[in-house]
Amino acid sequence: MSVSPSALFVSPTGVLYSRDGGDATLPCDGVGGPNCSSVSWYSSKVTPNPHMEIWPDSPPDRAERLSLLPDCSLHITNVTSEDAGLYRCENHQSGRSEDLLLHVLAGVLYSHDGGNATLPCDGVGGPNCSSVSWYSDEDGLWFPRTRIWPDSPPDRAERLSLLPDCSLHITNVTTEDAEHYRCENHQSGRSEELLLHVLAVPSSPSESDMEAGGHVTLPCVLHTGTDCDWLAHPDFNLSWVEVGGADLGTSTHYQTTRSSACSTTLSVNLTSPAPSSQWRCCVTAGGQVQLSSVLYTFGHGGETHTHTHTHTYTRTHTHTHT
Repeated sequence: MSVSPSALFVSPTGVLYSRDGGDATLPCDGVGGPNCSSVSWYSSKVTPNPHMEIWPDSPPDRAERLSLLPDCSLHITNVTSEDAGLYRCENHQSGRSEDLLLHVLAGVLYSHDGGNATLPCDGVGGPNCSSVSWYSDEDGLWFPRTRIWPDSPPDRAERLSLLPDCSLHITNVTTEDAEHYRCENHQSGRSEELLLHVLAVPSSPSESDMEAGGHVTLPCVLHTGTDCDWLAHPDFNLSWVEVGGADLGTSTHYQTTRSSACSTTLSVNLTSPAPSSQWRCCVTAGGQVQLSSVLYTFGHGGETHTHTHTHTYTRTHTHTHT
């Protein structure tokens, strides 16, 4: 195998996500030539190591799963956690190159601000978890990374605990907990990466949410730990819904506005509310409700009541997105 002349990856121009066992296509936009004959692909785990060539000289343990598409993109089938890392598409004639970061997720989990979350470590931990460490990373670049178990940061130590199956339990979840997480066994070398999404909705309207003219504004934001754009696929939806689950449209009583795939706001006219209206903010992915907020009840006379949170924590398949 050859080593790329560029010794280190810099900042990746694209971040891609795939699920364990799925497929991934790594683009080579604006780098390849007419027939890709001058293009090579290199990969590295997310550490400052030299890049090892994986195309056209593919390692034996990966050769059957790699193929080059006509546009010079690299296609990987049956993705595993070992495929996670940094990739470079490089044209040896023009000198152009593109760096990409591939995350291989075992699952995506959901919690709400103030709730609890349990991050599984399936198939990674040993008999007593003594060789297991947990890491977190805000942007998912994993270099540098923060070990949060067993050496928990002081500001998080009281909220973290390790369960007998090596899962990491987080209490009193905050929006800052919306990050990439990695469970790693230092003896076996096995690891698993997860994403935790945290839904933030006010438990009751604050004075700042109350507007002149008898309106209340309720923001609903899903903190994802990554660029929200990757969630903008057809089977993901963040919306305000009725009790029965139907999305709210627009009426004289209320209005919903969306600033991104992960942010939606409900504005209610308290001077003429819909009678006995009950609404909640809801996250739907993979055809299932993953998480829902408190239930807001708007009655006559502008009365506002809230009910308890309902929530689920679900491991879901993910989509590849640049």
